[in-house]
Amino acid sequence: MMAMSETLLFSDGALTRRQKEMIATFVSSTNHCDYCSDSHGFFYRVHGGSIKSLVALLACDPQSGIFTKAEHALLEFVAAVNRGGESVTPTGVQNLRNHGWTDLQIAEAIHLTALFATFNRVVNAFGLPSRELLADRSLLDAQDSPKATIGPRLVASREARCSGEQGQDSGDQN
Repeated sequence: MMAMSETLLFSDGALTRRQKEMIATFVSSTNHCDYCSDSHGFFYRVHGGSIKSLVALLACDPQSGIFTKAEHALLEFVAAVNRGGESVTPTGVQNLRNHGWTDLQIAEAIHLTALFATFNRVVNAFGLPSRELLADRSLLDAQDSPKATIGPRLVASREARCSGEQGQDSGDQN
């Protein structure tokens, strides 16, 4: 599994590293995997993600208005893939195409989502704690206003995070 993740995640492919870290952070947050959401949230920032978009990913809020229409459509589709096979439809795939995603990018997003859903389950089963990488204020402030007031833990508790119930894949996302 680690060799597969190195090939799929830790390099640019059809999706950029930032897009891959966005997916990994979102899926891991949806699955309440603190270890993975913290680690991939950290690398999302390293690869250019903003604090505002990171907060939205950690809160499982693709509808926050922070993301482009294409990213919003991708995150909604990823949520459907994470829910299960019956939630993934040709209409959802066509919606991504309509937002400019290629079939290779869509396939890579599906593979990444499934891979992280598996990793999240293994990590949660063994109770691996967060490495608290997002507690580093210098990383959080690096690309945003020096007056940013984001605390060391962007999302304080599970209650403030995703319920795991994303909207249904209507195939007609903006």
